Amino acid sequence: MAARLCVATGDRDRGPSPEMNTVEAAEYLGRTPRTLAQWRHYREGPTYLKGANGRVTYRQDDLDEWKRHTAPAEALVHLSEADRLVIDALG
Repeated sequence: MAARLCVATGDRDRGPSPEMNTVEAAEYLGRTPRTLAQWRHYREGPTYLKGANGRVTYRQDDLDEWKRHTAPAEALVHLSEADRLVIDALG
């Protein structure tokens, strides 16, 4: 899922989502702040907000949505590693 730069600050129906800076968002996702910076550079990762002052923030709703969409792909990677271990053990 490609990262999107977003200028909206909240969903009108649910109210604004809590916002996090890069360090907080990285901790929330179990990643490093450097990883999030790289994702922004390559237009990957979760949607983020960038203010006029250049400050980057992430909405919790956007982080949760990104986690839901990437979890199945990450599970397949882990499953493949497990399969490889079983094959190696049997082989």
